[in-house]
Amino acid sequence: MSILLVASTAAEIAPVCAGFGIELPRTCKAGYVAERGELAVLVCGVGQLQCGVSLARLLEKMRVDAVVSAGIAGSFTADLRPPRTVLVKEEVLADLGAETDEGWLDLFQIGLADPDQEPFSSGMLMADAALLSSPAVAGLPAVRSITVNTVLSRPDSIERARVKYNPQIVNMEGGAVFYVCLSKKLPFIEIRSISDMVGARDKTKWQVEEAISALNAVLANLLDSLVHGRT
Repeated sequence: MSILLVASTAAEIAPVCAGFGIELPRTCKAGYVAERGELAVLVCGVGQLQCGVSLARLLEKMRVDAVVSAGIAGSFTADLRPPRTVLVKEEVLADLGAETDEGWLDLFQIGLADPDQEPFSSGMLMADAALLSSPAVAGLPAVRSITVNTVLSRPDSIERARVKYNPQIVNMEGGAVFYVCLSKKLPFIEIRSISDMVGARDKTKWQVEEAISALNAVLANLLDSLVHGRT
């Protein structure tokens, strides 16, 4: 099975790539691609724009059977603390909309998109059901994530997102992967490990290395299962 592993930075997936014989440079430009055998890797860059463009361009040239999206994330809930690893079942584009006298309204509320027009379902982007049931990710909490282009650190922004979308985690690329893969009807799965709790941006409290370690342990099992057909 041909698999494309997608992450915003090389650091997030370097350990598992090394295990598959792919050595990633410490720093990569958005759109960097490497491959070996049935595994290809895309370092897509940070944010929805770079991720979506990099992924769409690559999928026009490369045929793959499924996409695995991976990275670290922030958590909204005390039940998911660093370095917990989760499975994303749905993504919400949480900062695409308008500021109005009625408050912040999303793309669907201002009438610029139909919440049930593909690839959306009730205003959300839903994960591929088949890959969610993979034995390699059994036991991981299945969560709702919001995708944003700006790190949430102000109390009013955090509360708005919490009340409006009831998310469990937040990241900056997942929604773009969901959108592209759903549009192309390509199987995909997103795995995230918690590096920090959503709040004031204090990197001294983040557990990035621990989150990356936890993420790559899960990815190793998942990729081995998908690429080699093992359970």
